[in-house]
Amino acid sequence: DNLDEAGASWSISVWTRGMGATFSAYPSTLRNISRRVLSEFNRGVDEKNSKRCSRIVDGFYLELRDYSAQALKQAFRSMDVLLFPGSYSKAELLQAMTSANMTCEKATSAIENGRKGAFAATALVMGSCPEQEARDVHSSVLEGFRADVSLHPEDV
Repeated sequence: DNLDEAGASWSISVWTRGMGATFSAYPSTLRNISRRVLSEFNRGVDEKNSKRCSRIVDGFYLELRDYSAQALKQAFRSMDVLLFPGSYSKAELLQAMTSANMTCEKATSAIENGRKGAFAATALVMGSCPEQEARDVHSSVLEGFRADVSLHPEDV
């Protein structure tokens, strides 16, 4: 499935304490692009293609061992580790992956645990998107993540 759409961009992030999705699109295509992207996200998590998954895990190991980026980029990455709680250096991440003997099954399990644990969600919509459409897309994204959204904002 082609996830390109004129005037649209998207990203999905998974980190140690959460997940995030960013969608930028015209109101007429926002719901469609968010559904398609989350469908692919879930397909990737649910798929049991060991060769593909091994390539992805190997890619993470390779990226964490690579220090050939420009010096300024490395400096900013190091600064983030110092300034933002919960941030880890490449060496720390590599050591954690190595000591845990990270596999596709373990990575998939971690994402599943994140989706089934306490989950709080926030949405920000800017531009000409009607309020109800924004609410519908927000609900659609939460459904797309297949997350337990029982956590109330005051409990965060």
